[in-house]
Amino acid sequence: MATMDLHGRIHPGDEDPTPNIPYDEDVLVSLITEIYKTILRLRPAEEAFVVWPPPGGHQLDLSAIPPGDIVHPRLVSLMKRLPVYKSCRECVVPSMTAVDFLRSEGMRQSRLVNLRNYDLPDDQFVLAPPTAMVLLTGWHDLTPILVLDISDNTVRWVGDTENLEDDYTKAEKDPEKVANWCYDYTNWPEMPAPVYFERVLQNYLEAAWIPNSVGSVWTLDEPVMAERQRLLKEEYGWPSNFREGAWKEKAEDLMQEDIDKIEEERETVRALLAARVVKTS
Repeated sequence: MATMDLHGRIHPGDEDPTPNIPYDEDVLVSLITEIYKTILRLRPAEEAFVVWPPPGGHQLDLSAIPPGDIVHPRLVSLMKRLPVYKSCRECVVPSMTAVDFLRSEGMRQSRLVNLRNYDLPDDQFVLAPPTAMVLLTGWHDLTPILVLDISDNTVRWVGDTENLEDDYTKAEKDPEKVANWCYDYTNWPEMPAPVYFERVLQNYLEAAWIPNSVGSVWTLDEPVMAERQRLLKEEYGWPSNFREGAWKEKAEDLMQEDIDKIEEERETVRALLAARVVKTS
């Protein structure tokens, strides 16, 4: 089965087939809701960043989807029940933010499961299957994207060509064919959607991921994370005896430390460059 790395990317696994888990709307709604609630406990941010579904579900503007596109009623039902993260600067998975499909622009973006569409006019779109949508997209760019397809209850992390590692891309010598191959989300490794979101939730609960005060997510492979994981668990009681307010104040301080360190490194580089200029003049 495919595996998920510390940055939320999905990679091909061993030869064991991906388990077929029947689609269950209640399961996905429950998992994604719990992920958002967990993030809000950890992140120094206002809960207003998340819009929770009202009784009867969200009102969706389906007129915003590309011409000729169709959204399956089961997918519409799911979207109506999902919480929506409103801030495009707040990561849900490292380097990826939620698509705000309550806005017309976000609803349109949720249909761009084929990356070629970002370079095409609306009347030439490669239409999404009625059962698929983009849930997450890149923080600084339009890629990567996380595509959910309820027809087979899977998610796929879709990014740049060099990250698509399979027999086709390893064997194909024509770079144009490889470039075209990467556009279609179905060519990327899949993972059962409940398994993926369970692992996302577990990464937060185990403090392998810790949201910070500027919207990104510290991951366990970062040099600072061992100490921050210890702080969160041992001094602030995460997750069962969590001192939420105290942690959020501390997270602001930690982020300022990171900013100060980056600025110190920049000053060092500037000084070295200036010394080289003086030496060569």
